[in-house]
Amino acid sequence: MSEIPNVNTEEILNNTNSNTNITNGKKHFTEEVTPEIHNKNEGHEQPHEQHNEKHHEKHHKVSKYRISHDFKPKWMQNIADNKKLVKFFKILYFMIVIVNLIVSSALFFIDKLLFIKYCSAFLILLYIIRVPHFYYLDYHTFLHDFCYFSMFFQAYYIFVDDFKTDSLFISMFAFTVGWVITGNMFFQDGFIPHEFTNYGTFHLHFFQPLIGYTIRWHYLEKVPEQIPLDMYLSVIPYLLAWLIPFAVINYALKDYYKRQKICTSEDFLFDRTIRKGTFAHKLYYMFGERFATLINTLIILPYFTFHFLCCMISYKYYWFNTIYIILDFLMCLYNGASFYFGRYQKMNAHLVDHLS
Repeated sequence: MSEIPNVNTEEILNNTNSNTNITNGKKHFTEEVTPEIHNKNEGHEQPHEQHNEKHHEKHHKVSKYRISHDFKPKWMQNIADNKKLVKFFKILYFMIVIVNLIVSSALFFIDKLLFIKYCSAFLILLYIIRVPHFYYLDYHTFLHDFCYFSMFFQAYYIFVDDFKTDSLFISMFAFTVGWVITGNMFFQDGFIPHEFTNYGTFHLHFFQPLIGYTIRWHYLEKVPEQIPLDMYLSVIPYLLAWLIPFAVINYALKDYYKRQKICTSEDFLFDRTIRKGTFAHKLYYMFGERFATLINTLIILPYFTFHFLCCMISYKYYWFNTIYIILDFLMCLYNGASFYFGRYQKMNAHLVDHLS
């Protein structure tokens, strides 16, 4: 064992007003350090601190919406704190995603009915997994979005109604091919298999229209040839299922969620999807932050109206619906590739800066 150094307490008291610091019995004379050295050190540390602040702001944009872990259940916090368990879940999830893509692709060519039921059941399983995960990330307001209503409506038509009611089929087709498919384009979803949140959103917004497309063109033998009235009437439940949660979350309870630092889909749209300096960002904030939500509502309505027209054309023409689905997938594939290439470019640039 090392001996404790003998320190003269009187010497310490006498030197408290001087420029001499005593640490562990040793004297450090600060007067030997010239002001020029202090200025150099300060100039050297300042850019480093600024770099850390910029790096934190750049990679932790959405973290400002997350509340303290003290408000989370203990089992969630225990899982999040266990790095090995989190890594295992990420690896397991990636394997499930890849296997699911292989199985669903094979079923599409082998048995259309089995493909429809398998994909619909997997969507429900994905929702069950998402509930605690989104609650932990403070994204639980996302679970009230219309795409989840459409998912359960589609599952009801497949498993309960068993493809019998034409009006339910028309509404299901309008919900999925007309409305849900817009989510990939609106939020710029990408095919990113290793990211649970990103891939889950892509899977939800892509496979619902794909199931509706398969039922329309590859499973049902007889459907109404002309666009029925039920497709136009589907706008009413859509508006109710979308506008009511949207109005409650983004208008009535907006201040409450802001105080609780809970992220909403609109916050995600403004902070992650729409980049500063772009035309879309200037359009949303043309009248300031106060009217951004109102402008978002005014933009969404004609945007969805356009896709509803595409849905009616998709119902009539097989080739148009096929191209519509393929373009949606290619856009998600492009966004995913942009994510990976952008990420590796940043990693390489950071490595070069570190080595230099």
